[in-house]
Amino acid sequence: MKLLRNRAGFTLIEMVITVVVLGLIAAMAVPDFMSAMQKLKLNAATRDIISDLRWARSGAIATRQQIGLNFDFDNKSYAVFFDTDNPGNFEFVADEDSVVKTGDLSSLGIGSSTFADSTVIFKPDGTCHSSGQIICNSSDNAHSRTVDVLASTGRIKITS
Repeated sequence: MKLLRNRAGFTLIEMVITVVVLGLIAAMAVPDFMSAMQKLKLNAATRDIISDLRWARSGAIATRQQIGLNFDFDNKSYAVFFDTDNPGNFEFVADEDSVVKTGDLSSLGIGSSTFADSTVIFKPDGTCHSSGQIICNSSDNAHSRTVDVLASTGRIKITS
């Protein structure tokens, strides 16, 4: 009679149980991961908007010209432009104002602005034509960020 030797290794049942447990853990982690990804995309888009707002303000001071941003939330984009057509009018005219750069908001959900015509314009002294907010939502609408612009100083900050 042969003696059975103690063999090191895993049985098929142990392997199946391990795979099932790992699958359950992964299934619980995926929704949190997806939510975190949406939040990261929202934060990145908000940082881009703030960066371009600050660039526009600095550019207005440096060039002594009005520079603004016009948000098109329907097409999920925005344009940075020199307000050259009628500087006292504080509006964006696509054919007459010279667009310096454009921004992409495709990673966001529904966005909105409290500025008239969704346009922010900085004057040559660094102030803004009016105070307002730009509200950005994640594509799943679970998270939002609000960017405030103060007219009297041109200060730009995230409030939520």
